[in-house]
Amino acid sequence: MGLPRADWAWIGEKTTEAFESPSEVRRITANSEIFKYFYDLVRENRRTGANEFVSGLTARAGSGSGLTDEELVFNFAGILAGGNETTRYTLAALTLELARHPDQWRRIAEGEVDPSVATEEGLRWSVPGMHVMRTATEAVRVGDAEVAPGERVVTWIGSANRDPEVFDAPDVFDVGRTGNRHVSFGAGRHVCLGSRLARLEITAYLRALRGMVTSVELNGPPRYNGSNFTWGLNELPAVLS
Repeated sequence: MGLPRADWAWIGEKTTEAFESPSEVRRITANSEIFKYFYDLVRENRRTGANEFVSGLTARAGSGSGLTDEELVFNFAGILAGGNETTRYTLAALTLELARHPDQWRRIAEGEVDPSVATEEGLRWSVPGMHVMRTATEAVRVGDAEVAPGERVVTWIGSANRDPEVFDAPDVFDVGRTGNRHVSFGAGRHVCLGSRLARLEITAYLRALRGMVTSVELNGPPRYNGSNFTWGLNELPAVLS
């Protein structure tokens, strides 16, 4: 996003706090500080044009797309959260399942399953982005339901990723699963902007782990955050041998 390197630690801390703090006041405050940060960034960039990422979306906002400064700020905050929270939630969830299923870890460690294939099962299984809502602009049929204009439709990603019409044995964690048509990144024009980077990061993690670790064991109970929107592990005590 072209944010100053000096701001990285602060913005990462605030993003984590906005999602994971047990204090509602601290979560709200952290979100407010993030919005203020991007509001100032948009205003400064209108003067200097120094940030290409901000300039690109700002120019788009002025070309008929109708994005206001407020909408720009929300977009920037969403991109930040999507990159900072979701991938590490998937990494933690994947590590947890490898500890719970040592046979699956051995398949990766011994080279039976390529880490890039196991990455897709980690994405299917973890579902950090729990749901997506859209408002119908015209009448449409979804399955057996008629949706009228103005009505809202929610996709629960965890349910979609365990659809028995799409996945064989959907409740089985299988790192070698092929044809893995999960929708953890969304689809179509709404597909996740960072999907390729996320896949790269997760695969790199598994490749590195395979070269250093023979076993993954839990060393205490995992603890999850309390969100029903972006969901994942806050703590995962584990021993990597």
